[in-house]
Amino acid sequence: MQVLSSIEGRQASTREPNCRSALSACSRRGHWELAFSLKATLQEHGAKLDTKDYNAVIHACSRAKQWQQSLALLSDMPASQLKPNSHSFNVVMSAFERGQNWKLALRLLHLMPKVHVSPDVVSYTTTVSACAKGSQWHLALSILLGMSEM
Repeated sequence: MQVLSSIEGRQASTREPNCRSALSACSRRGHWELAFSLKATLQEHGAKLDTKDYNAVIHACSRAKQWQQSLALLSDMPASQLKPNSHSFNVVMSAFERGQNWKLALRLLHLMPKVHVSPDVVSYTTTVSACAKGSQWHLALSILLGMSEM
């Protein structure tokens, strides 16, 4: 929180790049609560958040096994006029994998084409891993077989 206080005390012209750098650091470390605070700070000061910013917060949540928060952020993106990309989905699926929630990972994989986002190799392998961790070997195998048809 000392970082947040330091950033908030700066002038608006230097605040945004510092917040974005701190947001990236939170993403790498899994400091999801601080990432949320930084996101709020950026929004309060009129910064237009982009997909990369949202993905950073989603990633921080995922690393901290906060899959509910990751999913909520992914769901909020369209309301913020942002289109989630495959990375957005993959990071949420990774949170599901970490949280041992194979059903939601599988559901998200099936949702991607419906919202015009193409699953990539990471999407499939993350879902396969989530299914394997949930002892759903038949589903993992089915996904792998489906990948060979890509």
